[in-house]
Formats: sequence, structure tokens, C-alpha cells
Amino acid sequence: MIEATATDPIPFTEIVEGEKELETHIYSAMKSDEIATKFFHKLQELHLTKFEKTLGSGAVGTVVQLKGINKYSNLPLALKLQAFSQENTIHPTEIRGDVVALNLPPNKQLANSYGIFAYDGNNVNFIEKFNPTLHSGQVVISTLTRAINGETLYSKMQKGPLPLHLTKTYCKQIAEGIHTLHQAGYAHRDIHVENILVENNSISIIDFGLAAETNEKQTQKDWRKFGYILAEIGGKELLFNPEFFDLVYSDHHGLLNGNKPYTGKQILNHPFLKSF
Repeated sequence: MIEATATDPIPFTEIVEGEKELETHIYSAMKSDEIATKFFHKLQELHLTKFEKTLGSGAVGTVVQLKGINKYSNLPLALKLQAFSQENTIHPTEIRGDVVALNLPPNKQLANSYGIFAYDGNNVNFIEKFNPTLHSGQVVISTLTRAINGETLYSKMQKGPLPLHLTKTYCKQIAEGIHTLHQAGYAHRDIHVENILVENNSISIIDFGLAAETNEKQTQKDWRKFGYILAEIGGKELLFNPEFFDLVYSDHHGLLNGNKPYTGKQILNHPFLKSF
């Protein structure tokens, strides 16, 4: 077990303009001065310290936006910071959490990770290609992805009911992302409207912190949460749409009420999502 040691803060190397706020976020999130310092040094080594703004914060940590240079030149980057926890230890036979985002197949609906930062007991490492044997035992402390210049689906819904064509467009894309994830052998396990970003009417499913290798039970849970999203988006306006009602509420196959719910392929080919 890797332990986070409690020591006096190790001084950072010289901090340039714009890095001070990033330093504050890192210390606040990591809950370990030693790991926070080593992590910041790794970011400096990779030239990933150009803080731009805070994107959000919640129970799992804080997400900040950085300006990328070199291989990430001019890309807006999202860096998720989280507390050091043994729960985020990488296991060689159980791929779960943010590590999953390194293994995803190409799909524009899934927010793939550029890399993860993990602590091995001595150093913070930046892992771009995951090797379950080589990286076993390290503790994930941060993830790096592209910052999506959009808004959450929740935020978009607060502006009023979505037109039918947008409801179908968004739901089809979400279903495609979930199905691709399942085909790759993983379940997201935290699908909801605040973990879905919309950029130019294109959907991205984010935050794989609870993701894990899937089984039939976890697959059905993801699709049930997708059903709740449809119910939220559709509201009362679509209750009397027979295709929508069949997909979400029917007793036989409905995502929320069905005794034998639709499979992923059946959902993608359902008349409600095909008829636009």
C-alpha cells in the first residue's frame, strides 16, 4: 500500500505568472503537501502550468483549464485534481476509474483522456499508455483531457424544453457513446445530465471516475440511467409520443419499466432515434 506522508511543504521551483492559482488548487485538492509539490513539479516539467480558469468542483475534486503548449499546442486542457486515496489504486486485474479513459476506442461521444497522473510512493508519473502490470499499485491523482468549450446538458435544459429534433440528436449521440463504451468492455456507472457536455450540438460523455469493467447488470444500469436522461429531456411534452413512450416507459421493453429492457443495438435502432 502506498502511503501519503505528512511532511513540511517542499518549496516549489520558481513560479511564473499565472501559476499561483493553480498551486492553490493543487494543494487544496491533494490533501498531501508532499504529493502536491511533486505533482506541481511534474506539471512544470511538462509545461502544463498555464492556468486559465476553474471549470468546476464537486465531491470528486476540482477541474481547472490549462493552456497547452508543445504537443498540446494551443489546446484548452482540462485537468481534474483529486485527493490522494487508496481507492484510486491501479489494480492489474481490475481496470476501473479514470484509467478506463485511456483504453477507450475512438468515438467523438466519449471524452478520451490524454493521460493520467499517478503516484508510485516516490514520484508522480504521467501515464499516456496504460500497462496494467507496469502501473499496478500506483495511485491516480489527476487526469488530463481536452477542455470542451460547451455547457452541460443540465445547463442547456434549464433554458427551456428542447426541440424534438435536438432531443433526438442528443439522445442518439449519448446512446452511441454508451454502446461504444459497453462494446469496449466497460460501464460508465455515473451517466447523468451533468456528466454530458454539449459543444456545437455535439455530445461528449465525461468523468470516468466510477467506470469499471462491465457485466450484464452494470450494462443495464447504464441504460436505465440513459432512460432517466430521456425522461428528463422529454418531460411532459413527449409523454404522448408513442415511439418515445415505448422506448422509455413501456412495460415490455421500456428503459425504465421494461421487464426485458432493450439491448444497446435495439436502442440505437429504435424508431424514436431512427426517425430523424
